[in-house]
Amino acid sequence: MTSILELTAGENAAGELTSLSGSFESKPGDTPVGSPRMFYPGEGGSNKVFGMTPTSTGININFEQHASVSPIEEFGLNFVGYKIVDNAV
Repeated sequence: MTSILELTAGENAAGELTSLSGSFESKPGDTPVGSPRMFYPGEGGSNKVFGMTPTSTGININFEQHASVSPIEEFGLNFVGYKIVDNAV
């Protein structure tokens, strides 16, 4: 999985930070069979989380994204006794 976080800051004439905005994009990688899923179908964290919270000393950025193998690969792994992996960023 490739995740791209983009932060953009604004400043005034004195060079002071006046604004901050952000966005993210995630792309799955290749899998041997089928298309990967951009979520984990089991217990785990949240999915596609992106947030910015100002603090007294700066800003906190929270980012979370999960991915897993295709359903056909999940079936094959389960058939031979394995569980799929939660690929999390």
